[in-house]
Amino acid sequence: MATPPDRETVGTLPLTPGWRTVALVALFYLGCLVVATWPAFLTFGSELPSRVDPLAHLWTMRWYKACLMAGRLPFFCPEIQYPVGASLGTLPPMHFQSLLYIPLSMIFSSDALCYNLIRTASFLLTGIGTFLLIWNVVRSRLAATLGGMMAMIAGPMLYFSHGELEQITVGWFPLFLVAWLRWVDQPSRRGLIAAVLLYSLVAMSAPYYGVFSVFPATFYVVWKAIGQGRAGAWPWLKARLGWFTLFGGITGPILVVLFSNQIYSLTHGHSMARPEAEFARCRAPFWGYLVPPPYYFLSRFLPFDTNVQIEAGSVPSYLGVVTLGLIAYALLARVPFPRRSYWWGVLALLVVLSLGAYARVGSVEVSLPAAWLKKYFVGFRMIRVPARFSLFAAVAACLVASAGLRHLLSKIPSRSARVGLVGFLALVALVDLSSVPYATLSIPPMPKCYQTILKSDPAATFVDVPQFNSGAFQLPSVCTYWQSFHGGKTSAGYTAFLNTGYDNLMFYNSPFDAFKLASPAYLAWPQQQSFELADGVDFRSYAWLYLKFHDLRYVVVHHKPGDFPEFPVYLGRLETLLADAKVFEDADTSVFDRELLPRPIQPVMLYAEGWGDRTMSPAGPLCMVGPKAIISVYNPSDDQPVAIGLELMANKNPRTVTLRSSGKTLIRWTVSPNEKRLLISPPLSRQSGFQELTLESDGVDQPIGAHLASLGYKTPFSLWATRVGVAPAGPPAAVARQADTRLSR
Repeated sequence: MATPPDRETVGTLPLTPGWRTVALVALFYLGCLVVATWPAFLTFGSELPSRVDPLAHLWTMRWYKACLMAGRLPFFCPEIQYPVGASLGTLPPMHFQSLLYIPLSMIFSSDALCYNLIRTASFLLTGIGTFLLIWNVVRSRLAATLGGMMAMIAGPMLYFSHGELEQITVGWFPLFLVAWLRWVDQPSRRGLIAAVLLYSLVAMSAPYYGVFSVFPATFYVVWKAIGQGRAGAWPWLKARLGWFTLFGGITGPILVVLFSNQIYSLTHGHSMARPEAEFARCRAPFWGYLVPPPYYFLSRFLPFDTNVQIEAGSVPSYLGVVTLGLIAYALLARVPFPRRSYWWGVLALLVVLSLGAYARVGSVEVSLPAAWLKKYFVGFRMIRVPARFSLFAAVAACLVASAGLRHLLSKIPSRSARVGLVGFLALVALVDLSSVPYATLSIPPMPKCYQTILKSDPAATFVDVPQFNSGAFQLPSVCTYWQSFHGGKTSAGYTAFLNTGYDNLMFYNSPFDAFKLASPAYLAWPQQQSFELADGVDFRSYAWLYLKFHDLRYVVVHHKPGDFPEFPVYLGRLETLLADAKVFEDADTSVFDRELLPRPIQPVMLYAEGWGDRTMSPAGPLCMVGPKAIISVYNPSDDQPVAIGLELMANKNPRTVTLRSSGKTLIRWTVSPNEKRLLISPPLSRQSGFQELTLESDGVDQPIGAHLASLGYKTPFSLWATRVGVAPAGPPAAVARQADTRLSR
């Protein structure tokens, strides 16, 4: 069987083997998907593959729909992570998925059904897209059918399908490559339109893919230019520079529109950079392509424990024994196929980029290209998981494997024998790559408390307890999804990028922190409680001030948090301390009204705006304080003035720190970077009630040290704070002793 030359231009050949063939292949892929994810299709209309990311995705798609119906811009939602609010740029954009969800949700009332229809379409699109790419290269229906199936259920696809809907929408990438290669070979207006359209669909599928697809596309241009020889490279490139400029000029504005949410976030103070430590951890080690994870069928026959793959924090990237075997055959037999060196190069490129920032050779860490891109390529700085390159690598691997299969089939004269071999390999691949049983979870029904409270108080604001930070936890994701139904303002919210504004202001010093509630000892001594930097504080006084200052009216305590978070919490003492303020209770929740809580019985303070990122030291938590920080103090008595105590240290250079009240200077201090200093304010106003203090510094410095840099801390700050407190005022020496005693507890 003749093989086309390595660098053949196929721009005039048909794009598909016929739409009837494509439809039959799609039906075959659907059957394979049912088997590979069994028994997920039995609960297709009622359950999701997981809760955290899928529910966040559903909230995003519902938010787009709500904004579309109301004629409002979707950039910012003030109703979640209240009172800070959440920028949609900190969530996956879900553009392509939302285009499917909005009409589907108008037909079907079940969000689970809509989600699973989109998820299934994403699988099938990946399979069909890879099938068409392979057919365009090797021109074999049988080889392309097997290759598309193996790409559809490859290890990375099934792994990411449990949570990240946008990451399994890979299918536009191979279709973009078909259009790109044809257009680069023979530039034309029609080819330009196809390349722009398909690249836009790639970027609409997932922001990562708008970046990832640049590499194989650019590599093809370089490969073609080199192929022209030294004398022909520049004339070939020169003839296409105008076309490439036109492509960039069209796709640039499209990307600006698509990622306007991210641009809004960046211009409104949200850092979109990913910590280097996460980037280094979320890699796909090379052996992960070769070894099945422990939940795969073949892993049970291996003479070693593959759990090490998960324990190392790596992302499964297993390609399957059939794919690997056919790749080995193509390599050893030196199988010829069109653009062979390009496709082998693309496979190597994508695998190397998926390996992450470094590789270990013995005890030595070797820097890899992904680390260089992270450092020097702007588009790469928002990438957290280089292992996701393995999704594209699976497409390239299946293409090379299919080329090997086509060559193998050419040696078999009988058509029935060829079909039988492909059928056998498909069966082996299906058994090998299936994720059975494929776990699913129901969507918890929304508790009645929200609608009950909102009916009597339409302006109600909620803090959902246990309270988590903006990271990936189940209860915040579930509560965020519920918010799209009840429409109230809630402290809950899960964003892919941490909402540091919310975490710094609302979480670390929260009296309802889930990590505190996970301790059996929490609230055992409620009159002498610790809240991060503050010690010896009365819980009910502090909780009242926290709720009042942040305009949180209702505390919603979820009775069954074990259904959602990843660790148990203890709620008995909390509910007992809030019992006087209870306004609602059923099997799911108890709700407590801040206005029914007693006013503080002792002076209490809350550190609020300007108290920035946190880190830990052997001595305890450290807070990075900005050039202007707010302290709210509540004094219940007119008879006893109070003073505040602050233990501070300058970040890098000595700082002059000024404490102000109502614009008036109370005191100035000089703070050194070399030692912590306990600073005591003069007595504050005797008037009872709220007093707002401002702590101002005369400059800021960048975070210093490799540890802080690896964690992604880049915001300049002025001071380190280690302890804060408030105490009745008296003689300075006595106040200092008392403050030091309180802060040292």
